[in-house]
Amino acid sequence: TYAALFGFGIALAYTAPFQCLMLWLPERKGLATGLTMVGYGLGAFVFDPLQAAEANPHDLEPTLFRDDGDYYDWHDPEVQQDLLANVPGMFVKMASAYAIIQLIGSSLMCAPLRSDAGSEADGEATALLRKSSTKQHTIVEMLSTSAYWLLAINFFCNTQAAFFGISLSKTIANHIIPDSATDATLTQFAAMSSLFNASGRLLWGIVGDLFGFRCAMLCLCGSQAFLFLTLPHCIDASMYGVWLCGIMFCVGGNYSLFPLACASYFGEVNVGSNYGFLFFAQSVSMLLGPTISGEVLARYSPDILCYIVCAFTFLAALSVCLQSLPGSS
Repeated sequence: TYAALFGFGIALAYTAPFQCLMLWLPERKGLATGLTMVGYGLGAFVFDPLQAAEANPHDLEPTLFRDDGDYYDWHDPEVQQDLLANVPGMFVKMASAYAIIQLIGSSLMCAPLRSDAGSEADGEATALLRKSSTKQHTIVEMLSTSAYWLLAINFFCNTQAAFFGISLSKTIANHIIPDSATDATLTQFAAMSSLFNASGRLLWGIVGDLFGFRCAMLCLCGSQAFLFLTLPHCIDASMYGVWLCGIMFCVGGNYSLFPLACASYFGEVNVGSNYGFLFFAQSVSMLLGPTISGEVLARYSPDILCYIVCAFTFLAALSVCLQSLPGSS
């Protein structure tokens, strides 16, 4: 239930802001999506510590250690009283804060107005977008193109890197740098990597505007593949922290480059609904991520998982090479 509501809420929340920003920055669509995604990334940096402090005020540590991660024992009375009992109240407080923030933000969003007339902004903006040289695809038209399926494969493969950075970084750290992978150190790495994640969304969007989606995505995949290939060879905590920040910097770029690609290949008018269907590839990949990682970690060392994620990134780069330029037949 939580996973379904989480995905549905994300889909509703951030497609409208970047579509609105594209109206203000029609020549800088990568910057528009990057600015939107920076806010999305910084939200985790701000709210994750607040959620942890609210749900786990006594800083209880996990007591169940498995190959695929560390877990709390839900049958432990102390965990039930000092952690589980706080979760419903945390959801209520977070929901109230989110409602207020989103109400204010949505009230301030508007399309650009014409300076010489008082016409409806949305109608004028849509008319301007329809004059774009890119064909304005509907969802059905988009699904019939090879460009959509290549982008979906790319998004699916690159999402494995995102799942790794979000869910498995501590597990891998405990294997690569066991002597220095303290919980406090890894928490600091997570906070720093979230800042790199947010900045990557903006900077990769700018790179996409300057050099186009294909060039930017190839650079991103190449950097990401190198980082995963060499991650098992980190010699200390500092090096691991730098590598993790680099990985999350690349992960952030996916969330600005794929909306840019969606607008470049399929037009800006229906970019919100079209990107929603492209996002299905990420959702499927996230669902398969725990199964893939669990099987790998149960059978092999975490090093092998790093190499498998590297292989997924290589496949993503290959799909970019097969992709035609926007506007090509």
